[in-house]
Amino acid sequence: RVSAEAQKVEISAQISKEQKRSRELALKEELQNLLLDIKRYNKTISAKKAQLDSAQETKKVLDGRYKEGLATYIEVLDATTQVLNAKLSLLEAYYLRALSIDRIQYLKGKI
Repeated sequence: RVSAEAQKVEISAQISKEQKRSRELALKEELQNLLLDIKRYNKTISAKKAQLDSAQETKKVLDGRYKEGLATYIEVLDATTQVLNAKLSLLEAYYLRALSIDRIQYLKGKI
């Protein structure tokens, strides 16, 4: 017959194993989610780059039209706003991707 003290030690060891396994699963899940986030951010970055190119081209056209007297200054300002918003969105996507990469490095113990 096993003593009560030995049973406590065995139960404590089992609890520790389960807690460790639970932490490992949580880390694996977080890592998988971060990898998915990075893939999503890469696609977002591509889309934001295209959006920025389009906004810059529109601004270039409107600048030319404004110089010829075919567009108003408000239209030029709107186009400038679109370019700046596109740049900001692109920077936000880069930033979020960098955060995910840094978190992965942290989880791997490299930071």
